[in-house]
Amino acid sequence: MVETMRLEGHTALVHTAAASALGQMLVRLCLKDAVPLVNVVRKPEQAAMLRELGAVHVCDSSAPGFGEALTEAVEATGAEATAALKRRIAAELTTTFATHFAREISLAQALEPEVVAVYAQRATGTKYLMNPSR
Repeated sequence: MVETMRLEGHTALVHTAAASALGQMLVRLCLKDAVPLVNVVRKPEQAAMLRELGAVHVCDSSAPGFGEALTEAVEATGAEATAALKRRIAAELTTTFATHFAREISLAQALEPEVVAVYAQRATGTKYLMNPSR
């Protein structure tokens, strides 16, 4: 990831799922190589763990003000030009950035207890796509 960043002429990284084993390695590598890194996590405990490793920019998606914190971290580090990133995501939405959903559900189905029990786990392979038009 760091080498790709350099090859493409970028100077910083944004990493989601930053509390994973790979994310923790990336924190240590970026600290060692002085690469600005924005870490995105889902829980306060994960943010605390990364900060203990020395991570400077950690954004918890469950925290109030997450959007503002992420924007500030991206600006502070100079990570990925937003317009270029948006264009790339739009162009590669069905290829590079495609994702698999275990199931597509309606908004009404999203309220069924047995469905909530599955998608609330936030586990790999159990992501549900909520389609309001269903």
